[in-house]
Amino acid sequence: MKDVVTNLYPEYLRYIDAYRGIPWKVDVLKPVERRLLLAVHQIARTKLIKNAKIVGHAIATTHPHGDLSTYETLVNLINRGLVEGQGNFGSIGLDDMGPAAQRYTEAKSNKFLDDLFSEFLDFAPWKELELDSEPLFLPSPIPIGLVGDGMILGIGTNITRIPRYNFGDLIKRTYEIVTNSPTRTTISPQIANCSVYEDSPGEFERIFTEGEGIIQCVPFQKTINNSVFIYGRNPLTGYTLLKSTNLKHEEKNGSPLYTIVDLSKDQLCLQITPHKGNVDSSFELMIAKLVSTKIKVVCNFVDDDLAVRKVPLDNILQLGYSEWVNCHLKSLQFDLDKLNNKLKDYQVLQVARDIYTSNPNVKTISDICNIYLLNPTSPQITIKDIQEVSAKYSFKKLVEADIDIPEINNEIQAKQIEISNVSSISLKRLTDLASV
Repeated sequence: MKDVVTNLYPEYLRYIDAYRGIPWKVDVLKPVERRLLLAVHQIARTKLIKNAKIVGHAIATTHPHGDLSTYETLVNLINRGLVEGQGNFGSIGLDDMGPAAQRYTEAKSNKFLDDLFSEFLDFAPWKELELDSEPLFLPSPIPIGLVGDGMILGIGTNITRIPRYNFGDLIKRTYEIVTNSPTRTTISPQIANCSVYEDSPGEFERIFTEGEGIIQCVPFQKTINNSVFIYGRNPLTGYTLLKSTNLKHEEKNGSPLYTIVDLSKDQLCLQITPHKGNVDSSFELMIAKLVSTKIKVVCNFVDDDLAVRKVPLDNILQLGYSEWVNCHLKSLQFDLDKLNNKLKDYQVLQVARDIYTSNPNVKTISDICNIYLLNPTSPQITIKDIQEVSAKYSFKKLVEADIDIPEINNEIQAKQIEISNVSSISLKRLTDLASV
């Protein structure tokens, strides 16, 4: 039994990292997030669908795990704006209110993000991981998981704490990386209704160049009429320290240190009033310290071999962009292959057309094949080619179909130019996104 545990437990921990807790290095999404975005794309791209159906689709096709935890992730995607939702998805306050049951709420894709990753989705690598085949990443010029506000928190055998950022800032930084700019724009994380500071100069840059750093999250606060109002929440501990400090003071002194009133409705708002005395600078500072926190950023990601490694965000932006360009290239090559196949069909049709017009007695496709067998006019076209193409057409369409070989040659040439210029085309599209 000891040998079984020794051998299997490390493998189980690797599974937890790779398939549950840690984001993948290309799109910075955990498997459940990617699978839910895929499910929304597949069944809720154009209209609102009950979330129970979206969760059920994900569980049935790619994510064989619990529906409650899967729905919790879907709610998180909705609250982050990666998916559009309709219904009660809970609210943040002193004590968070949970969402309505999944049978009541609805969701559909965020069109902008869906269009962004789905354009080349078929050309990303797909693999059967746990159930049906699924993409290993969602191809996008910017890793989708890094977009938005708050923190990416992952816990397996490793801990991941990665800030999210403004989409436009990530576009700008990626452009500078791809073009080997000698200067890089330092960008700061986004946490809703909070100010984010470097713990020491250079920490924001270290996250991108070293994959780690220390930041400070300070929720917005304002003093009005002898009360301190808090409008944000740090993403690690929330208001745990604020509540526990008040409780300990009450247990020790028989009365609370302050009164907390949760005024949250459409947005978070806590009113904190001293139990005795007035608000002064020391009270304001105490409250600020109780709701603020230092966050040690650790950019851990799942790698190709399913091991977890710390990777600087600059490397992640470069990798995500390169994979997106590769998918773009595969898409163009696919289009070129289709055009070449179409050209071959046209050339075969032209041979059949020439035989038909020069031989009045031809009545069937077999007649065309017999004549061509006796007198092949093109070394590139075989009897098998004629039979395969003719199987797509009736005899009437075979001899009357519209054929424009010069036009298809022009399309092929244009597509070849696109392929040769895919790097500059992709870079132009990246800069166009900066204005969105």
